[in-house]
Amino acid sequence: MSVTSLPHKRALGHFRNMLSAERYSVTVVPGGTAAPYDALVVQMENPGEPDSTWQIELSFLPFMDEQLEEVSILQFFAPLTVGTADEVENELNWLINCINTKLPLVGFGFVEQGKVIYFKHNAMVTNGQPTSTYQQVREIVTMIGFLVNNFRSALQSVANGEKKGREALIGNPFEQLYL
Repeated sequence: MSVTSLPHKRALGHFRNMLSAERYSVTVVPGGTAAPYDALVVQMENPGEPDSTWQIELSFLPFMDEQLEEVSILQFFAPLTVGTADEVENELNWLINCINTKLPLVGFGFVEQGKVIYFKHNAMVTNGQPTSTYQQVREIVTMIGFLVNNFRSALQSVANGEKKGREALIGNPFEQLYL
């Protein structure tokens, strides 16, 4: 059973239709046993890496309707990797901190339980304004795509134990900003 409110279900459906019209591959996943809330899953690709797909999950934070009247909080969550090599957490956390300090949207993170590297962003969106809210959603999806595509390989190389944090940033388009 989903805890997503009817207005939020409608908004996710609107976002699905609009993103589909822009050639994104999207699916609404109803809430159930895995997650109690509905999520809009957007398939993303890195143009420079064939067969390198990942996804952004959009969902409204549940149970906030009574606390917030005219706005809702929309969460964007992109799991990037699951599992890490032994003893890379310090390097990985250093790299994530280094990257996040200069990003326009924050941010990358790491959950030790499950060893998941992710990108997460929360946005406050206006209720009852699906078209203007969609413009905001589209821009955030585009920005997350840009950020993940530019930093995913660096994060993965550290997570796999192939490189140290500083090494992973060598050759990155933003190398001069970080090193």
